[in-house]
Amino acid sequence: MKKIATLIFLCISSLAVIYAFHQYNWNLVGWTRLLIAAPIIYAGVNYRRTSAISIAIILVLAEGPLFAMQYAGGFGFGVEVVLVAIIVSIFSVVFGHILRKSRENSATLQQTTDLIQSMRRSVEEDSLLSTLEAFFADAGKSDEVETFMFGEDGKLRPRKNPDLEPLPEGHIFYTVAETREFMASTNTARDSRLTYYGPENQKERVSRLAVFPLEYGDRARGVISIANSTDDYFEKDRLPYLIAIKQSVENALDLGEKLRGRIQHEIQRNRIRDTFSSYLSHTVAEEILKNPDKLDLGGEVRDVTVMFTEVTNFSALLKTLPPEELLSRLNEYFSTAIDTIFEYDGTLDKFIGDNIMAFWGAPLANPDSERKAISCARELHRKLDMLNARWERDGMQPFNVCIGINSGAVIAGNIGSIRRMEYTIVGDTVNTAARIKTLSTSKGIPILIGEPTFARVKDSVKVERKHEAVVKGKSGAITVYQLSF
Repeated sequence: MKKIATLIFLCISSLAVIYAFHQYNWNLVGWTRLLIAAPIIYAGVNYRRTSAISIAIILVLAEGPLFAMQYAGGFGFGVEVVLVAIIVSIFSVVFGHILRKSRENSATLQQTTDLIQSMRRSVEEDSLLSTLEAFFADAGKSDEVETFMFGEDGKLRPRKNPDLEPLPEGHIFYTVAETREFMASTNTARDSRLTYYGPENQKERVSRLAVFPLEYGDRARGVISIANSTDDYFEKDRLPYLIAIKQSVENALDLGEKLRGRIQHEIQRNRIRDTFSSYLSHTVAEEILKNPDKLDLGGEVRDVTVMFTEVTNFSALLKTLPPEELLSRLNEYFSTAIDTIFEYDGTLDKFIGDNIMAFWGAPLANPDSERKAISCARELHRKLDMLNARWERDGMQPFNVCIGINSGAVIAGNIGSIRRMEYTIVGDTVNTAARIKTLSTSKGIPILIGEPTFARVKDSVKVERKHEAVVKGKSGAITVYQLSF
């Protein structure tokens, strides 16, 4: 309304000045006709070019009586007077249009700059969508910009109020999202595409409407709509610009989603590395990091082979050796044992005093877990013999180590509390392996294996004899086998 009042004031003022100068034949009377440029340029800057042309025609016609007065008064009226008025009008229309486009380009550049800066500050989905809504409201000249996103149920809901009822089936927004093609209408009342747009009174209050699909992450995520835009160039000039901006934000959303995926992947890798780096061989750890999806740290049933080792004369040595010497030798033995376990792709579970627990078949499945466990036990005894030989040369007593091995199903996963979690295995197979180790200690047998382990390797492993024994936690006797070296 303010612009219209200003335009009317400029028109009346310019005509009044022109008539006054001609009426009294004041100096510079000819130059006063240039004043008609002011309202024409103003119309060109603030309205369509056709509006400026209309104002020019009106002003030229309004000067008709002036031309007649000049002709009747013998003031030398000629065709050049009309030509000057026409030329000034044409120049004013063109100049006003140039100023309008320059102003619009400057505003567009500023809007785009502000958008880029907002996109640089954050790639979070909510922030980018809020930025896009604000940009559409500004560039589309509308206070009615809204985003609707698909929920888990496949229904479109307002992004800012997802608890509201979803849009009903048949709504035009679903068509836009499914076809991934924008829809624009400058006359919604007669637009046959708008077969349904909410309640009847909802549709009646919308005069202009544009709806754009939102696509990122290789799928349709929702739509963004502009209703009742006041832009005179809403469909012709504005829509391609809005589409280009929307696509830029979609690229940023896609980038943000990929970035979040990479961050989650790195978090998972770091969690896996923190969880397994201290008790897995380098080969197994790298395999896990290459295929983290193979893991189920929450708990799963695994078929494994469990090995327990014990320094059987540790208590006796503790009575005769200084604690620092015994601890130093125990650490040297543990270091040798860990290297041997990792050499055969085993998982180090824990130290229990002078005992070691290790297993094969978790966190990654290992169809050859029994043979690897047996080979590891034998190699550990071979390396222990070398350690003992050196210790004996130095006048130190040797370590006596016994080993128990058993195979079967266990539950593997992260076990513990919020204060401390560790990856381990639990189950009867583990308990039986510990009992077999105790049995090997009591009988002074270097390596004993359980019946399930022997059943899987009997064609490739030699044993010296079979033992029947009753162990704690078992109602009947169990069968174990003494490995030969």
